Amino acid sequence: MTVVTNPHDRPAPPASDPTFTPPSLGRRFGALVIDWVLCLLAARGFADPVRDGWAPVLVLILEYGFFLGLFAQTPGMFITKIRCVAWADGGRIGLVRGLLRGLLLALVVPALLMDNHRRGLHDRLAGSVITPTPAPDAPPAPTPRPPPRSCTFCPGETGTSREAGAETARSPRRGVGDGRGAGEGGAAGGGEGAKSTRAGPDGARLFAYVCVVSDRATGGTRRAGAACSSGSRPWASAGGR
Repeated sequence: MTVVTNPHDRPAPPASDPTFTPPSLGRRFGALVIDWVLCLLAARGFADPVRDGWAPVLVLILEYGFFLGLFAQTPGMFITKIRCVAWADGGRIGLVRGLLRGLLLALVVPALLMDNHRRGLHDRLAGSVITPTPAPDAPPAPTPRPPPRSCTFCPGETGTSREAGAETARSPRRGVGDGRGAGEGGAAGGGEGAKSTRAGPDGARLFAYVCVVSDRATGGTRRAGAACSSGSRPWASAGGR
């Protein structure tokens, strides 16, 4: 059950809230039926509710005084999600006013004389009002994680992350290097292959050659960008043409 204790945790008082909307009469009647059934069961412990009609009524008055005074809800109100609070400040009405409201409710007639806020005469005399139970606060939204870094050396990196990036940059590459050759020659001239090398920490050099064979050497058939093996070194320099 909801215990109204801290005034800072309470919503705006119904008396000063222009948007206040009372719960439906169906929910209030359902709460009363549940409480009445519980009172009949409790009265069987010391009387016969069928023969002694006063017993469940007495239990109902005591139930309202205790639960409304301390918890602002009876068990039936807890199930139907409504509560009874003070009209002026939205807090608990206390034991005395809870007993007064239960006594006037047992007389039936005061509860039928309602105003536009669905406050019966028993509510107006006790300074109370029936309100919907406020919904619990939603959990805070999770903080989105920043996207992963896609650079090796990002601005602001220090310490371990920078050392890890440097170690990655120093790691040896295996396979064929990514050299790019020079382009085609003119109609009368030939072409010359270009090479690029990349050395790892172990000193091994990896060569890649891109050859362009001139029209004269091939009888007019141009083979642009033909790759040479490492053994075909005559195209690697101008002197080997």
